[in-house]
Amino acid sequence: MPYESLSFHGYYGKHKQFISELSVFRGNNNGIESSIWALAGTPFIPVINSDLLQLGGIYNKSGLVIDLQIYQRNISGVSSRAADLETQQDSNPILGDSEVRGLDILLKKRYHKLRSWFSYSLSKTEMTFKKIQRESFLADHDQTHVFQWSNQLDINSFEFSIGYKFSSGTPYSIITSFDIIDPPGSGPDQIIGEYDGINLNRLKGVHDLNTSVAYNFNRLNEGWKGYLVFSISNLLDQKYVFNRSYSIDNRPNQMPNISRLDKIGLGITPNLSLRFEW
Repeated sequence: MPYESLSFHGYYGKHKQFISELSVFRGNNNGIESSIWALAGTPFIPVINSDLLQLGGIYNKSGLVIDLQIYQRNISGVSSRAADLETQQDSNPILGDSEVRGLDILLKKRYHKLRSWFSYSLSKTEMTFKKIQRESFLADHDQTHVFQWSNQLDINSFEFSIGYKFSSGTPYSIITSFDIIDPPGSGPDQIIGEYDGINLNRLKGVHDLNTSVAYNFNRLNEGWKGYLVFSISNLLDQKYVFNRSYSIDNRPNQMPNISRLDKIGLGITPNLSLRFEW
């Protein structure tokens, strides 16, 4: 294997983040969520520190590119409000750590007017909040496997594209029971949900097939370009849940009960767009 076609790289860095995205409201039954960006400067919104290590190699020859990379990131000073933990009350934020480990593989091949990309990611993202749970647990956005295969064919002024993606489902927590606490005085009852643990369950994996046809206009005049694109998302019309959460449904004049909220992805979705650049 010629050495000119093969290269290796490594990186280590220490980073600081002075702004955090915090969850300030989570709807119980309607799915409304809101978040704000807050500057560090309080005990519960500290400066976030992270260490990142990356090692990898690239092979590039005759239109074939193979890129392999492994990485690990350790993050400290993560607020439970930033992690958006459903099992933790927003009024009592707690600080914890996060660890991300992964492997990324990219294969890219060009053959005349056809380009093809294949990528695979194997990763694990864990959170540690000792005051909430002694053992580490999966982050809400953890996806063990993500596989993508994309192809593009250029014929004159047309671009035909098709892509397939499979990704593991994300973790979620289940409320198994709840306690009703009658506070002293005349205040309303407090209802506290009891979880089976943090993110011990995982949604089913998602298959997604998308395709598009784009027409590139010739230059309308000097410096102008136009694009007409027709695409279809979720061509297989897969029905899937991309987020699941539990809450206590406590409506007036009714007994409280455990409620499940599923967020469903869109089915087959056509789209037509016209874009100009100058």
